[in-house]
Amino acid sequence: MTEHDVFFVVYPGELTADDRAALDRPGFKVYENGIGMSEPFWQAEGAPSGFTTYQVVRLTAANAVDARQQVTDALGREPEGLRAQRGQSG
Repeated sequence: MTEHDVFFVVYPGELTADDRAALDRPGFKVYENGIGMSEPFWQAEGAPSGFTTYQVVRLTAANAVDARQQVTDALGREPEGLRAQRGQSG
Protein backbone atom coordinates (compact mmCIF):
# COMPACT_ATOMS: atom_id res chain seq x y z
CA MET A 1 0.00 0.00 0.00
CA THR A 2 1.32 3.44 -0.91
CA GLU A 3 1.51 6.05 1.82
CA HIS A 4 -0.14 9.40 1.06
CA ASP A 5 0.32 12.77 2.74
CA VAL A 6 -1.53 16.07 2.64
CA PHE A 7 -0.22 18.55 0.08
CA PHE A 8 -1.11 22.11 -0.77
CA VAL A 9 -0.91 22.89 -4.47
CA VAL A 10 -0.72 26.62 -5.21
CA TYR A 11 -0.89 28.67 -8.39
CA PRO A 12 -1.24 32.42 -9.02
CA GLY A 13 -4.14 33.98 -10.88
CA GLU A 14 -7.88 34.33 -10.67
CA LEU A 15 -10.11 31.27 -10.26
CA THR A 16 -12.39 31.00 -13.29
CA ALA A 17 -15.81 29.35 -13.22
CA ASP A 18 -14.36 26.50 -15.32
CA ASP A 19 -11.48 26.03 -12.86
CA ARG A 20 -13.89 26.06 -9.92
CA ALA A 21 -16.02 23.35 -11.55
CA ALA A 22 -12.95 21.26 -12.46
CA LEU A 23 -11.56 21.40 -8.93
CA ASP A 24 -14.90 20.55 -7.30
CA ARG A 25 -14.15 16.88 -6.74
CA PRO A 26 -13.87 14.44 -3.84
CA GLY A 27 -10.57 14.73 -2.01
CA PHE A 28 -9.92 18.33 -3.07
CA LYS A 29 -10.47 21.32 -0.79
CA VAL A 30 -10.11 24.62 -2.66
CA TYR A 31 -9.21 27.85 -0.89
CA GLU A 32 -10.17 30.47 -3.45
CA ASN A 33 -8.53 33.79 -4.16
CA GLY A 34 -5.99 33.96 -1.36
CA ILE A 35 -3.86 37.07 -1.46
CA GLY A 36 -0.11 37.21 -1.01
CA MET A 37 2.51 39.88 -1.44
CA SER A 38 5.05 39.48 -4.19
CA GLU A 39 8.78 39.85 -3.57
CA PRO A 40 9.16 43.26 -5.29
CA PHE A 41 6.73 44.68 -2.74
CA TRP A 42 9.25 43.98 0.02
CA GLN A 43 12.40 44.94 -1.89
CA ALA A 44 11.65 48.37 -3.28
CA GLU A 45 10.31 51.37 -1.43
CA GLY A 46 7.48 53.00 -3.27
CA ALA A 47 6.95 49.93 -5.45
CA PRO A 48 3.49 49.55 -6.92
CA SER A 49 1.06 47.24 -5.17
CA GLY A 50 2.63 43.80 -4.85
CA PHE A 51 -0.54 41.84 -4.22
CA THR A 52 -1.15 38.64 -6.15
CA THR A 53 -4.17 36.35 -6.01
CA TYR A 54 -3.44 32.65 -5.44
CA GLN A 55 -5.52 29.50 -5.64
CA VAL A 56 -4.74 26.79 -3.09
CA VAL A 57 -5.88 23.20 -3.38
CA ARG A 58 -5.52 20.81 -0.43
CA LEU A 59 -5.34 17.14 -1.38
CA THR A 60 -3.65 13.85 -0.54
CA ALA A 61 -0.88 12.51 -2.74
CA ALA A 62 2.11 10.20 -2.71
CA ASN A 63 4.53 13.10 -3.34
CA ALA A 64 4.70 16.68 -4.67
CA VAL A 65 4.90 15.55 -8.30
CA ASP A 66 1.73 13.48 -7.87
CA ALA A 67 -0.02 16.41 -6.16
CA ARG A 68 0.81 18.79 -9.02
CA GLN A 69 -0.26 16.16 -11.56
CA GLN A 70 -3.65 15.71 -9.88
CA VAL A 71 -4.38 19.42 -10.18
CA THR A 72 -3.06 19.53 -13.75
CA ASP A 73 -5.27 16.58 -14.70
CA ALA A 74 -8.32 18.16 -13.07
CA LEU A 75 -7.81 21.51 -14.83
CA GLY A 76 -6.77 20.00 -18.16
CA ARG A 77 -3.74 22.32 -18.19
CA GLU A 78 -0.74 23.19 -16.05
CA PRO A 79 -1.09 26.70 -14.66
CA GLU A 80 2.05 28.82 -14.77
CA GLY A 81 3.69 28.98 -11.35
CA LEU A 82 2.10 25.73 -10.12
CA ARG A 83 3.87 24.38 -7.06
CA ALA A 84 3.15 21.87 -4.29
CA GLN A 85 4.26 21.62 -0.70
CA ARG A 86 3.70 18.88 1.85
CA GLY A 87 1.42 19.96 4.69
CA GLN A 88 2.80 19.96 8.19
CA SER A 89 1.74 17.06 10.35
CA GLY A 90 0.86 17.35 13.96
